[in-house]
Amino acid sequence: MSVQVNLPSHPFLRTMLNHITFWDTDAGENPDVWMRLFPNCTTNLSINLHEEVLSMEYGTMGNNMSTSCIRPVSFNTGRRIRMMIVQFKPFAFYLFTGVPMKNLVNAFPDHGTFFSASMLEQVYDQLYTARSNHDRQMIIEKFLLEEWRIRYGDDRMIRLVHMITDQPDLSMDDLSDSANLGHRRLRDLFIQHIGIAPKYFSKLRRFNCAINEVISRKDDSLTAIAVDLGYYDQAHFIRDFREFGGISPGKFRKLQAKTADFYNFNAADPAILV
Repeated sequence: MSVQVNLPSHPFLRTMLNHITFWDTDAGENPDVWMRLFPNCTTNLSINLHEEVLSMEYGTMGNNMSTSCIRPVSFNTGRRIRMMIVQFKPFAFYLFTGVPMKNLVNAFPDHGTFFSASMLEQVYDQLYTARSNHDRQMIIEKFLLEEWRIRYGDDRMIRLVHMITDQPDLSMDDLSDSANLGHRRLRDLFIQHIGIAPKYFSKLRRFNCAINEVISRKDDSLTAIAVDLGYYDQAHFIRDFREFGGISPGKFRKLQAKTADFYNFNAADPAILV
């Protein structure tokens, strides 16, 4: 499997995108092997460069957007996967399209929901015939810059997302005071930009931290990790892990040897993912 993760070359896009990734995996011998991607409330623009991919949860998937992801998705790696993925920062897809995110949480709309068929045909043709991934990245960056709707977002929203990412246990009072906003206005701002309330966003970000801790702290108990992350008890830790990852932290720890990167893991038996 080859995964090439690139930062955007354009300075503006560096403030709005996490990365542009090229994912290429050969078809495996076992058709029942799945790779699960954990959510981080980002929006991802995915373009298949080979053929449609097969998802355990959503079936066959063509070129699509996965918007404000809060649930895991599993891809079948028994067939070849060759994809280009543009990952937006949590607040950025609203700025790109101007479409409020309230009704786009954990959705998989096709690209035609946001762009004309003629425009997409032109971009797809350029991407499919490009000679290198570098050329593909330049094509997609040009497309994004030409189509970007809102250039100047709410600085408070950007700052709040960074604050929660760094400290997911911050209280709503802390966030409200930092942005000089009441709780209701704070919630409205998150619903507009991300689609979910700040408290739920913090909960998901803490889960993302938990993944990293379970992977890196191999000799520590799950109880110790839960306490350090601010969970009330291990039961709450397990509940959140199952809600966002679809798997218990104990089972995930057993699969660490098959972990591909921060958000992904393989499992030969789909039943183990439930």
